[in-house]
Amino acid sequence: MKINKVVIITHGQICAQPRTVKQAISLSTKYDVTVIYCPMSPWGDQFDNTIICKNPQIKWIRVGAHQIENPLKYFFLRLRRTIWQSYYRFFGSRFHSALKSFSLYSQDLLTEARKHEADIIIGHNLGSIRAVVETSKKYNALSCFDFEDYHRGEISKKNIEFQLIKKIEDTYVVFLDRCFSASPLIAKAYQSLYPKLNIITINNCFSVNYQAKIFNEDLSPLKIFWFSQHIGKKRGLEQMIRSIGLIKDQKIELTLLGNISALDKIYFEKLIEKNTNGIVNFLPPVEEKKIFEIASEHHIGLASETGKDLNNNIALSNKIFTYHLAGNAILFSNTEAQEHFYNEHSNIGFLYSNGNDYELANLLRKYISQPELLREHRQNSIHLSSSLNWENESKKLFNCLKTST
Repeated sequence: MKINKVVIITHGQICAQPRTVKQAISLSTKYDVTVIYCPMSPWGDQFDNTIICKNPQIKWIRVGAHQIENPLKYFFLRLRRTIWQSYYRFFGSRFHSALKSFSLYSQDLLTEARKHEADIIIGHNLGSIRAVVETSKKYNALSCFDFEDYHRGEISKKNIEFQLIKKIEDTYVVFLDRCFSASPLIAKAYQSLYPKLNIITINNCFSVNYQAKIFNEDLSPLKIFWFSQHIGKKRGLEQMIRSIGLIKDQKIELTLLGNISALDKIYFEKLIEKNTNGIVNFLPPVEEKKIFEIASEHHIGLASETGKDLNNNIALSNKIFTYHLAGNAILFSNTEAQEHFYNEHSNIGFLYSNGNDYELANLLRKYISQPELLREHRQNSIHLSSSLNWENESKKLFNCLKTST
């Protein structure tokens, strides 16, 4: 029996691409899977290696180099992109100059992808889209792309990068056979731009195997958790810190997990000292499984997206799907996507207004004064995992690729 071949291409590091990894692992149960990816940050190398070692059934191919690993090669990669940016400004978009100006590794991904005959090719991140389209044409393969983000919504229309992104999407999206999205609102946005596309929303859920087994019932102190690749300014964390500072008679513990620069660490430490008598912990990045274990030790998961740009407003963070599996009550900021999700699942937490510190502080007080309500929201949250999990969502992926689980 023929085993079809799938090539997944991402302009990113696999440890920072949990959706890419989930797709690869699921598809490897039915297909021969190859993943072509790029190094971005030295901190991620060890986590990449962990993923690779745990999944030997998948062929992992790394192209390019980051600055620490090979400074000279990285310098020439950046120089190549700078030259193409100058070309684009003076001569326009001939020779795929828009993509080469935007992406550091797009040419390397294409060169590698063309070596691998496949039946299905799936792209993640805009830097991979040319490799998907051209390699699919070469091998008469099904060309697929996963819109995890609304790319042109990540930047101001006045910025030259907006024009680059628009040109890239307009050039290549029309050649795609299948499209997925991680948010129904992102799917809707791309559908309005390209009406002929049929975009399937596949929620960025995680395996039900990560479901928390034990609740932390001790509410002294109330524990709140937030994580990302990077801890930084203007991610909604300032509002939470200020809100905790408004509650003088209770101890609250906030844990932030991710990389943080020395300057940002100083910034947050000063903010914490000024605003709160609570406890704020900073944790370094950990592998995916450990995130769920840490989250389950907390009572509340913070989904603090600020809606800083259109993409941030309509994207649905994978934090939400981590928190509900970990048995956290969830505090959602009122971005359009999160409000849409909350309206469908309003029994797992509360929605709060971005910028309204007093409203957020009152919700924390409500959980402190009504522990039975907190317990109810946490139980509802974890029960949601019986339907909202990767085992179910991955079926949409298989169906979209005209196969069955």
